[in-house]
Order: sequence, then structure tokens, then C-alpha cells
Amino acid sequence: MARQVRKKVSKKVNKKPDPAAKRTLRLPETLRISDAADVYAYMLDVSRESGPVCIESAALRQIDTAGLQLLAAFASEIRKQGAQLVWPEPAPVLCNAANVLGMGRMLDLPS
Repeated sequence: MARQVRKKVSKKVNKKPDPAAKRTLRLPETLRISDAADVYAYMLDVSRESGPVCIESAALRQIDTAGLQLLAAFASEIRKQGAQLVWPEPAPVLCNAANVLGMGRMLDLPS
């Protein structure tokens, strides 16, 4: 089931992953509380793999605090694994929301 969700979520973005990252998390257009269950299942799949994680957020257009919390929990899990998060081009809506809530460092967003 998680693989189906991963395919569904990742199909919303066409951008190629960062070649340095072995794991890629492609965020959908919306990351709100109503999207959390699907995106969480996808994150679980990605977190089971090894290596750095590239988070592609180019398609992201809407995010709420639940979405930011989900990303923060994912970032924390990846750090516990000793892996690096790579944000090739963080979406402006993500950067703005994270900055308003003081979560930029928590998410390892570039300054």
C-alpha cells in the first residue's frame, strides 16, 4: 500500500532528483493536514532506504502547520540516521511558512 501512495505522491512532480542523493522525497502540490496520511506513508518508504535525502518541493503550492510538523519529524528521523537532507530548490511557500514559524533550521532549509 505504501508503494502505491509513494507512486501517487511522486507522480505529481516531474523534476529529476539530485544525483548526489540516493533517496528522493518529492512533495505534492499541497501538504496540509488532509494530505498528511498519504505523505507520511511515502516518507516511511523513503526513510527505510539509506543515504542522503533530496527533498524536491518545486511542485508545492500550499502548506499548513501540520505539513511543516510532518516535514520536521521527517528531518529529525533522517538526522537520527546520520544522513543529510538536500533541498535543491526549496519552494518559496515552504521557505516563507518555515520562516514565519521559526522552523527553517529545524528543517535544514538553506539560509
